[in-house]
Amino acid sequence: MLDRETGELLGRYETDAFFAFHHVNAFERDDELIVDLVGYPDAEILQAFYLDRLADPTTQLPWGTYQRFRLPLKGGMITRELLSDVCMELPRYDEKRYNASSEHRYVYAVSLRPNRASSFYDQLVKVDIASGQSWSWHEDESYPGEPVFVGHPGRKTEDDGIILSIVLDAAQGKSFLLMLDADSFTECARAVLPHHVLFGYHGAFFDQEGSRL
Repeated sequence: MLDRETGELLGRYETDAFFAFHHVNAFERDDELIVDLVGYPDAEILQAFYLDRLADPTTQLPWGTYQRFRLPLKGGMITRELLSDVCMELPRYDEKRYNASSEHRYVYAVSLRPNRASSFYDQLVKVDIASGQSWSWHEDESYPGEPVFVGHPGRKTEDDGIILSIVLDAAQGKSFLLMLDADSFTECARAVLPHHVLFGYHGAFFDQEGSRL
């Protein structure tokens, strides 16, 4: 760990081996640096994304889970905690209000439906990391892209907004923009396109003035 202002080495840390594509959030609390991420026990997920594996309908993607790493700023051992055993990847939350904040509670992600072999993510999930409760949305033969949270202007609660996701309807060979109520995680509307579109990653929503919501 380095001090970003001075470049001073603050400490070296070790933990059990794992693999991760995406982190969720990171913040300091008391004498710890806390890093939340989607972790895997190994790098098998990389091989699972090879085209021949993706084309095999019997393939089951490895599960990534929400994990928290605690790094003591004064040195010592890293501790690791499983916050949710729900499968998730491409995690998003209300980054505008809770980036680098310990107060964020809800995380949205693509996921795999339990007990169902799938070579690609086939549902969306919402996870409450405070209570452990989770919600899901899915439709047969539908493969959602990364969920993007759009907060309602003047919102009072963290999940007061909508979730946007581009979903591939494999049966129809078309895509649609799905809109879910972020609170109840139920569908509000969808806009069906006359063709399919590529999955996108790490998108953002901006209002007409160019402000991120």
